[in-house]
Amino acid sequence: MLQHELLMIVGVPLVVTGRPMATCLWALPAVLRRDAARMFQRDTPIGVLWRLVTAPGAAWILHGVVVWVWHVPALYELAVLNEGIHAIQHAMFVGTSALFWWGLVYGRYGRTGYGASVFDVFTTAVHTGILGALFTLGTSPFYTIYVERALDPLGDQQLAGFVIWIPAGLVPTAGDIGLFAAWLGEADRRSRGAALLVVLACLGARGVRPRADVRGTCTERRRTGVRCRGDSNGDPGSDSPTLNTDHTWLRPAANCRAR
Repeated sequence: MLQHELLMIVGVPLVVTGRPMATCLWALPAVLRRDAARMFQRDTPIGVLWRLVTAPGAAWILHGVVVWVWHVPALYELAVLNEGIHAIQHAMFVGTSALFWWGLVYGRYGRTGYGASVFDVFTTAVHTGILGALFTLGTSPFYTIYVERALDPLGDQQLAGFVIWIPAGLVPTAGDIGLFAAWLGEADRRSRGAALLVVLACLGARGVRPRADVRGTCTERRRTGVRCRGDSNGDPGSDSPTLNTDHTWLRPAANCRAR
């Protein structure tokens, strides 16, 4: 039990987070590297299958089914008695665990999948904890093969159940807390981005525009006979409208009083 748990909740997550795909491709001969990379592209059958089995929901179901099915007494005892079956059991534990963690870390839903990841990790911790509790609280050995081989079959079973229930449950719980914190942080960033877009939209609706070149604008206005405010030869008593340096029209004081 301890070996299985170390593989599924420690070894596999470390390998997955280390981005092993690129390293594995570089380990291949140059003539095979390009073809191997093309196999996982989206438009290939293997690429489509890979995206399907690494989807968080599908990987969660596969991993949960494999964990529970291999603890059925008949299959578990068969794996203990046969080395080939035992290797298949380990391969399925590690393989489905890799799909599960890969879907959480590199899922096709990206950061928007934080909520689904929190749910998947939490429910995985719950159902594996139930499995461990069954072994721990059991009053008789579930596997007859250990009755013949172990000195204390019930005590060994309860110890294995405790390992699945408590220590192995702490790792997904800690990961779930981290995912939940990342989910809250992403939601906060999205809300801030949405608020910024609203502010920009309001400013645009109110007609805020960038200022044009003052010098060029005043030159064009002088050609039409309109003086700009601040001209040295301007007539402060003129009744003609003037253009301020910030391109706002200034009406003569007389006109303002008339209004």
